Amino acid sequence: MGNVAETVGEMKDQVAAKLGFGQNNGANVGDDQLIPNDLLRNSEQSQQSKNPEEQPIFVPGGPDAEQNPQGEDKKQEENKAADGFDDIYLASGFNNYTNKRYEDCLNDLNMAIFYNPNNFNTLYLLSSVYCKLKNYNEAIVTLNKCLNLDPNNMKTYTKMADIYKTTGQLEKLATIEKILEEIGKDTIEYRKYILKKKMEAREYQGVIDSVDKILEIEKREEKIEFYLAYKIECLYLLYDFDTALAILLPRKENKTLSEKNYKLLIKIKIEQFEIEEAKNLISDAILLFEDREGYFKSLQLYVNLIMEKYDDIDSDLKKLIELDEELKIRFDKLNTAYNF
Repeated sequence: MGNVAETVGEMKDQVAAKLGFGQNNGANVGDDQLIPNDLLRNSEQSQQSKNPEEQPIFVPGGPDAEQNPQGEDKKQEENKAADGFDDIYLASGFNNYTNKRYEDCLNDLNMAIFYNPNNFNTLYLLSSVYCKLKNYNEAIVTLNKCLNLDPNNMKTYTKMADIYKTTGQLEKLATIEKILEEIGKDTIEYRKYILKKKMEAREYQGVIDSVDKILEIEKREEKIEFYLAYKIECLYLLYDFDTALAILLPRKENKTLSEKNYKLLIKIKIEQFEIEEAKNLISDAILLFEDREGYFKSLQLYVNLIMEKYDDIDSDLKKLIELDEELKIRFDKLNTAYNF
């Protein structure tokens, strides 16, 4: 059995044949010669960086809302999508997007839209591609189409807000944020958006409060650990070590502590000059997170230097000092700070 890329390629060849493009002759269906002219023109336009200033803001139920195809048109749309070709191209597009092949992704998504113009996931991914290509005007147009399909979709509004912020459209940003608050104040998407804003503004207490609000809703353990890292880092920056430890230590005992939170726990112990405990935590971390062994060994170097026991640094760590420029810089700084 071939790999995923070969399988997708074979399915795309079948689509090309069905559309009447003829044989592939070894080229990918995403190549220009296999894309209808109207879709090619759309792809070429994507290379132009535009400002969304001219685009109206979508209001749920407002005059910009389009009606979904009715009657015969709707039937034809369903027939085209029924073969599943839109899903094939969407999957290929997503693969190209994750591998940063944005023009190839754009071609795939245009083909997916040819088969099913009313697939929310396709349109949302298309808006992300336009953002990567800095074609913000087309991104807003596409997001408005998303809102036609799902008028209260929070992630669509948050993406619009990000675009308006990026392009300096502050009045439109304020309008979108007002809509976000009105329709999604109690949703996790809105609370994540506020968390992002507080982080960008470096409002540490605001980040802590936002994480608490998210955790009122979020119950998945891996996500809880992910968001707690933001809160603990802010507590660390605010020197509120007691509150941070009250969160970290029980999670360490329950073995739910992530690598990032392990780092923060060690850094707090170093700040409190509880060096022996920090050393024990580092030894545990080296075993738990083998792929990050080098980072934790650098922390081990730190604590040994702080204890003024350079002789305790093993030969492997001494070699690291010579081989790793970052560690050499750290050593020089510590040497100055502690007068070694």
